[in-house]
Formats: sequence, C-alpha cells, structure tokens
Amino acid sequence: MHHKAKRSLCCLMVFMLGTFSGVKGQVSLFPDEKVSSLVERQQALLPAFSGKSMGYRVQLFFSSGSNSREQANRVRNEFVSKYPKMSVYVVFKEPNFQVLAGDFRTRAEAVGFLREIEGLFPQSFVVKDEIAYVKHEIKKE
Repeated sequence: MHHKAKRSLCCLMVFMLGTFSGVKGQVSLFPDEKVSSLVERQQALLPAFSGKSMGYRVQLFFSSGSNSREQANRVRNEFVSKYPKMSVYVVFKEPNFQVLAGDFRTRAEAVGFLREIEGLFPQSFVVKDEIAYVKHEIKKE
C-alpha cells in the first residue's frame, strides 16, 4: 500500500506539472510604506559604516630571521614614503614577520596595485586576508 501511495503521488505531480507548465502569470508588488520608512530611518542613523571582511592585500615582505622585525619595519617605512595614503600592516605570526599593504575587496584590485609596485617590491604578491572596510557614505536614492 505504501508503494501504491508513492506511485499515485508521483502520477499526480506529473499531471499537475503538465497541466500548469503552460500557465503564465503576473505578480504585482506593492511596497509597504512602513518598510520604506524603516529603511530611511536606518540610513539616517547609520551615515557611514566600517568593519572587517575577507578581501585581499599585497604581501611586501615575509621573514623569520633574527633581524626580521627591523627588516619588516624598513620595508614598511619605504612603502609608506612612496604610498602615504595606502594602509600598511606589519604582522607577527610566530616566528614570521609580514608586511602587508592595502585593503582590497577584489583580487582584481589587488593585482592592479601589485602591477603598479612590482618594480619597487619585486618579491611581492597577492594574499587573501581579513581587511578593514574604508568608510563609505550610504547614498540615498
């Protein structure tokens, strides 16, 4: 009996699919004014946002030697002197020091910047990392 019920249900579904497959319809949406009002209030309360997300950075330096901290700081200072508006990070993950530059949301942005600096920092490459958002204004339409 259980098998018979499954077969009947399957036949019913095939019949309904065939019957309603040619039916075309139209859906109308009527936005609720309360929802629109809440969205506007939220945008007014949050004029700018910032946070963290996964993105990309350009690794300029990586070492674990006895003077790797000094080397990392030299690379950082050299980078800052050439790109003062770009964010740069010296990261210590035992036993390694890294120097990472940028907060790029896409790999394409990071690769574009890498191409710009590869003459000055030939050992650099793109890495996936948690990035900081740059503050953005929320635009009202």
